[in-house]
Amino acid sequence: MAPLISVANRLIAAGERIRPLWLRKWVFATLFSVYGYFHRVQALLVQLRMPVSKVVGEGKDGGRLCLLFVGREAFSLYLGDLLFREPPRLERIGMMFVWRLRRVARMAPSDVDGVLVSCDRFYQRWLEKAGLYVFPHFVDMVLDVSDPVDVFFKKSTKSAKADIQKVRKHGYSFEVCSDVDCLRLFYERMYLPLIQTRHGDAPVYTPPFLFFRWLRLIGYRLMLVKDKQGDVIAGCFYGVNHGTAFVRYLGVIDGDIELVRKGAESAMYYFFVLHPEDPGVRATNFGGARPFFNDGLFRYKQKWGMTVGISDVTPEIFGLRLMSDGEPLREFLLNNPLIGINDKKELVGYVFVNKNTLTDALGEQYEKRFQMPGLKQVLFTPLEL
Repeated sequence: MAPLISVANRLIAAGERIRPLWLRKWVFATLFSVYGYFHRVQALLVQLRMPVSKVVGEGKDGGRLCLLFVGREAFSLYLGDLLFREPPRLERIGMMFVWRLRRVARMAPSDVDGVLVSCDRFYQRWLEKAGLYVFPHFVDMVLDVSDPVDVFFKKSTKSAKADIQKVRKHGYSFEVCSDVDCLRLFYERMYLPLIQTRHGDAPVYTPPFLFFRWLRLIGYRLMLVKDKQGDVIAGCFYGVNHGTAFVRYLGVIDGDIELVRKGAESAMYYFFVLHPEDPGVRATNFGGARPFFNDGLFRYKQKWGMTVGISDVTPEIFGLRLMSDGEPLREFLLNNPLIGINDKKELVGYVFVNKNTLTDALGEQYEKRFQMPGLKQVLFTPLEL
């Protein structure tokens, strides 16, 4: 790894000397795109044959929960925390070629409560043939910032207005820079501490500082949020492409959650509505959120009126199917309405309900609660085998 990092450092150092700026951006953006395509193809090839495991543990309701899991990444990806009280026990039982996923439900042992598959969405058709509900690992959340500030404020929800007023009350301001020292401050004092605060010891991927330097070469910039005294309290790293700002990484100083409560994170959302540095920006992509309506980050972004979309950064999907009347998995689905992908590659809302309990009044209530920009429709799905 050390020789590879050394080569990358020399490449970046050479790139910083390329002039004019548009040529530097083109060269490194091309290299970045090639790497992205290579990484995707590599993942598709690796997933041609995937491990099959039995996952057994205690569900959130205290009952036994057993799943047949097909996938290569660690099962501790956030679904483990949503489904189980404690880390479950994994028992590897074999391997499976990707085209056999269409029969995965028939191959499931009789004692499993459900089947869970994780793969690239390129293989989605096999999950559909097996009767699995398909949903993405993460969805993109995009904010329309084309309206003037006063119009945006009038259209905002009550909760978003409260956040904007909090930002104004604390007198927060911002500046945009691309200095390497500021970038290192952001990476070491904001981004990494916030990841540690939110995820603890969970295996969350954190890119090296080298990656941030690479993004800087293709035009990414740093927005720093400051308080009344001029001290930096938060920041985010973003790039602009074809009228859309892409916010990929953000954080608050030293991971201080109290600053989040005081509106430091909301300030970044609000300042992209102002976007005086980039008057051509019409929308801001604030990156991924878990595709569950009750997820805290999803609801926070939803209250700002964001449009949900399919992520180009994370092409992986889940497939889930109920295989028994076991309570733990049924309760999970009933309590966690989610955003899925239909066979036309459109996003839809899945609201799971007990059979024969959905009334017209309840349907209208759910429709109002879960419909949002970017969803083709909201589907009320009775839970039955």
